[in-house]
Amino acid sequence: MDAIGATTWLLQVVLEKLVGDGIDAAWAVASGVDLDSDPRSDVRRLRSRLESLHLILSAAQEGASRTRKRGEALLRSLRRLRNLASDADNLLDEMLYYQIHSQLHPNQASDACSSSSSAVGSVVSMFRRAKRARLDEDADTTSRIKEILERMCEVGDDVREAIKMEKFDAFADFKRQNFSVHPRGQTTAYFTEPKVFGRDTVKACIVGMLTSKETCGANLSVLPIVGNGGVGKTTLVQLVYNDAAVQHYFTKRIWISVSGHFDEVRLTREMLDCLSNGVSKHDDITNLNRLQEILEESVKSKLILVVLDDLWESSDKSRWAKLLAPLRCSSLKGSVILATTRNRSVAKMIMTMDPIHLDGLEDDDFWLLFKSCVFGDEKYEGYQNLQTIGRGIARKLKGYPLAAKSVGALLKGNFDGGHWMGILRSDEWKLQQGPDDIIPALKLSYIHLPFHLQRCFSYCALFPKGHRFDALDLVRIWISQGLVCFGNGRMEETGHQYLTDLVDLGFFERSAYYSMHDLMHDLAQIVSSDDCHVIDCSDSRNLTCYPNIRHLSINTRVPTVSQHDD
Repeated sequence: MDAIGATTWLLQVVLEKLVGDGIDAAWAVASGVDLDSDPRSDVRRLRSRLESLHLILSAAQEGASRTRKRGEALLRSLRRLRNLASDADNLLDEMLYYQIHSQLHPNQASDACSSSSSAVGSVVSMFRRAKRARLDEDADTTSRIKEILERMCEVGDDVREAIKMEKFDAFADFKRQNFSVHPRGQTTAYFTEPKVFGRDTVKACIVGMLTSKETCGANLSVLPIVGNGGVGKTTLVQLVYNDAAVQHYFTKRIWISVSGHFDEVRLTREMLDCLSNGVSKHDDITNLNRLQEILEESVKSKLILVVLDDLWESSDKSRWAKLLAPLRCSSLKGSVILATTRNRSVAKMIMTMDPIHLDGLEDDDFWLLFKSCVFGDEKYEGYQNLQTIGRGIARKLKGYPLAAKSVGALLKGNFDGGHWMGILRSDEWKLQQGPDDIIPALKLSYIHLPFHLQRCFSYCALFPKGHRFDALDLVRIWISQGLVCFGNGRMEETGHQYLTDLVDLGFFERSAYYSMHDLMHDLAQIVSSDDCHVIDCSDSRNLTCYPNIRHLSINTRVPTVSQHDD
């Protein structure tokens, strides 16, 4: 996210804690100073320093384009300031925790406080070994807050000088930023698009192939759909899956979202769940051979269609053959596997029929889609002045529906010509890595998000691709991390509004649960790289952890070892 905005947001979070209820008592418990002896002198100084820096950064943010490239001096200073603000945030959390602890266990309060720093330090020490100077983890609370103050004075001066060098023209008529809510992966067979453009011909072709005994007459045919991320593979297959002719032709239809690790046990179990109308009856069975026996019996003498959406791995053909073995043995001739993948080598490995290669939409079809994303049901004839600009933006999106939805949401409801021209002329377009790269388009939409939504979205990079999010669980995680701002209603309601906003703006998808498109997950990892890191224990090349990381996710999942009865 934008460095100025991210730092401003974090300062705001710390300030809210400093003026919150209970900070007096928390400081007294943590420092051992009696309330009557002005215990908040250091806290007050910290708040004053943060308010001053927050004001300066907010003014700079108001006068600078979010898409502007920052100078290295400013970026370094902001990074140091964010680290200090995070240290202050952690310290305040500790103070509030031990204040609650002292209320529940009054006789243990002093012991708890004296050991707090060393306990916390032992857990996070490996992540705080850095080239930057760090706080003394063994110091008492009073010393730690004084140290934060001293370093913040030094860093604050550096930030001021760096901002002067950036020559932001925003310190007059400054208005404080409003932090209130702005109104506004895994896949399923359920169709969520209101209307699809430009896919009628290819859909009819696939439906014809699936329902033809001439083209799909083998025991089990495999038809891959190949295309880049965001081109609309899943949407196309949803259209096919729900077509009336397909529903009538096949006895059973199964939809599996593969996404990520190829796990025969998980995929077989999910096939069985689909055949049981979504009821999980086999979670306690880990033996692949037993699961396959049940699957073979379930599809015996049936004509089946299995969709495997978002296949990635191509390294082991034997595992693919093992997955399909019970389907080949018992299903009727004419049964089909319909698989989507970005990877041409995957398609080559699994195919029994020539793959269908899906490209971006033709210009005329894409323009219809783009207008639909921008204007919705509104009449757009009254915005003729935006047509030329809009077509220029649309051409940069390469015919990709995901990009149309993302950038369309950015333009929707704001029909100011200057805003549209700013999008068209953004420097982000220069960062495209190839003719089919749409990450800059997605990042452009991200840059224009309110900062509270940026934080919530980028935090989700910690979850694996294809993760199914439960709304309440995700909102509570956001709240626990301080990502949900205090508002007029309950924090859960505010967090749900954040999630709704992210769905409306195309950053999340919603069906029976919430999920992120793989490219949106890639974007989340890019924009969160300064704060979030994922260690995948199955990849020995990816075990490095960086010193400034604030959130760490460790993926301990390893490929399931198939078990067979002798």
